Parts: sequence; C-alpha cells; structure tokens
Amino acid sequence: MPEYRLDTVGDVCPVPLLRVQKEARRLGPGDLLVVDIGQPRTVRNILDWAAKNGYATEVAPEAHGTWRLGLRLGGTGVAMDVGKAGR
Repeated sequence: MPEYRLDTVGDVCPVPLLRVQKEARRLGPGDLLVVDIGQPRTVRNILDWAAKNGYATEVAPEAHGTWRLGLRLGGTGVAMDVGKAGR
C-alpha cells in the first residue's frame, strides 16, 4: 500500500484540514497519508474528521512542537508506524 506525505507545518486552520481532505479524495483505499502538523488544534480537527469518515489514525509527537499523523484511508486497520515514516 502506497505511502504519501503532506507537510502542513506553518499552515493555519482550516487550511491543513482542507489540504488533507483534498489529498484523501485523490488517494485510494488502504493508502497511507502521513501529515506533518504544527498546530495542536489541527491535530484534533484532522482526528475528528478521520473518525467521522472511518479512517484509522495514529499520531506521534515530533521535535519542536510538531506532530506526525498517519491516516490510513479506508480504515483498513493495517499497522502504521508514523514515528518512522518517511525517514
């Protein structure tokens, strides 16, 4: 299953959520979207949206007040290790 990256660090709400939604429409079931986030409220917004759409998520804190969020499209429940994604 392919992995895609999206960097939203520096983006202000609601832009990160809108970018995630746009990318999710482009990707297929089972694909992993890894999003770098710089705002705690953005993490919550994306998690809430993902839960409403049945997507599996995982969040890992990163350096300097940022987070890495993994979003498995289609909610397949396939394991993610977003702390190591893209390294």
